[in-house]
Amino acid sequence: MAGAARRARYRHLAAQITGIGFTAAGTVLSTRNKCGTPGCSCHSDPDRRHGPYWQYTPKINGKTVTRRLTSD
Repeated sequence: MAGAARRARYRHLAAQITGIGFTAAGTVLSTRNKCGTPGCSCHSDPDRRHGPYWQYTPKINGKTVTRRLTSD
């Protein structure tokens, strides 16, 4: 890809990103966890783990911070 074509592609993509609106830096992921009850089936069967629980993990002032998200 020539330099002019690359710059035009960059401008096009930058314009599309600008149109997205608000975004937040960080990671959102879904987890399924084992509980602390020894006899619970979540310990022996990964499909029966509790969840899903949604978490948001950004860097704040150079430190990784994880927050559990609620349905709200």
